Amino acid sequence: MARDLGAHLVTVIEPYGCPIESEVAADAFAHVCDSAVGEDLRIQLEFMPFSGIADLRSAWDIVRQAGRPNGGLVLDAWHYFRSDHDHELLKSLAPNAIFSVQLSDGPILPESDLWLAAAQNRRLPGAGDFDLMTMLALVHDGQPGATVGPEVVSTDLTALDPRQAAQLAVDTTAAVLAAAHYSA
Repeated sequence: MARDLGAHLVTVIEPYGCPIESEVAADAFAHVCDSAVGEDLRIQLEFMPFSGIADLRSAWDIVRQAGRPNGGLVLDAWHYFRSDHDHELLKSLAPNAIFSVQLSDGPILPESDLWLAAAQNRRLPGAGDFDLMTMLALVHDGQPGATVGPEVVSTDLTALDPRQAAQLAVDTTAAVLAAAHYSA
């Protein structure tokens, strides 16, 4: 299906909160990566604080153990700041370990229901309290191949005209990237 859609990047998640041993997850991730080689696809693993792969360290352990050149990470800002947001780990990742960055923002204090907040209450980049500047600086310095774009899952945005919502996401993302002196 990815080939038919012209995709070059596929995201893998564990959305149910099922505990999983890193060795088992690494074997499964390696299998997905291996099956994608003939399709010229890169596979990126996304962690989520309410999932069985809850933080950057867990996701990186899986990707590192899998050891596939077409396997990497997606760094979702909302998930990063709602997990341990380990800047030292982010800084130490192998170059180009992160394939893409998804930008959104949120309040400094976490919501009581993380799943609901992730699915409905994200804020536009720059409209919250996340330290996006530090995160982007670390990505820019160590992950030069990462693509960056908005992922703002929000009932406020879905209430708008789709063109207006898209333009807001583009404008706020561009403003945050400019403020961070982030260039591709």
